[in-house]
Amino acid sequence: SITLASGQDQTFNLPPVNHPVSIASRAIGVQVSGVLSQITTQGSQRTFKLELAADLSDVQQNITDLLRAQLDKAENCGQRVAIQQARLTPSSPAGLLFVRLHFERWTCSRTSVPPIATELAEGDGTFEMKVTASVEKANTLKMVATFARIDATGMLGESLRSGSLGEDMRDAIAQSVLTVVQNSADLKTTLPPAVQNSAVVQSARFQDAGVGVLTLLLDGQIQISNEQADQLASQLNQALSAQVPVQR
Repeated sequence: SITLASGQDQTFNLPPVNHPVSIASRAIGVQVSGVLSQITTQGSQRTFKLELAADLSDVQQNITDLLRAQLDKAENCGQRVAIQQARLTPSSPAGLLFVRLHFERWTCSRTSVPPIATELAEGDGTFEMKVTASVEKANTLKMVATFARIDATGMLGESLRSGSLGEDMRDAIAQSVLTVVQNSADLKTTLPPAVQNSAVVQSARFQDAGVGVLTLLLDGQIQISNEQADQLASQLNQALSAQVPVQR
């Protein structure tokens, strides 16, 4: 049995909500759970600390395929990039992404019809990139990716350190992670209706949830009235009663 919530409670446990995202014909699941903890009261108004946790273990398991869909390219006259392996691990307060890739640079003769492609350079390399999360403005997530280490030589090393390839990698990786997790901060689908319009997400960070599982933590506040607290308790109880028998 599960104890029902009451509007007078000072802590409310928010049930897990799944946010599946389809990328490269693959469904990636992100489960978000949370808790509300009362911090102040003033008359009939109450302020709660909001803590949300998004489980990114499914993202970690599929990170190689996700990056291949975003970063692999095979230009006939230009760069050819193939992601061979990727690994996403916690490095609180960031996520650490390891990538192994194959790189080729090709050029084409303009005097030939059709153009004849000639390989200029080829190489393999690895890099590590830190991905950090922040809240740029209320309830809007932002991801930034920066190189932490580059192990590559020749044209590949130059392209990663100071060329367009490095810029493309940073932008694409930040956007890929953001695409997967941004629904976690969508309070319209994550929170019960009673508090959706009263919540503000103020900060975000990555954390190790144990055994290498990466979690995105979102912190904020909710200001609600006693009436809204009663509505919240009722909605939480309805969600619980739909799953298991309950008693007070």
